[in-house]
Amino acid sequence: MIGPKKKYSVREKRKMMDECIKKQNPYAPSKPLDVDLRAFYAHVKENNLSNQDITPETIEKFSIH
Repeated sequence: MIGPKKKYSVREKRKMMDECIKKQNPYAPSKPLDVDLRAFYAHVKENNLSNQDITPETIEKFSIH
């Protein structure tokens, strides 16, 4: 991004955070991913894959079942 960044007031920041928490509560329990994220990320980085290149089969390779 080129140019100055927008400066938000404390009130605006608080409002954005509250809206985000209402959409998805970070404190709520979530189900486990069952994927080895470290190995998956290393594979993606090593092979320079984009989001379009990642298939369900690729993710299945790193499944922890």
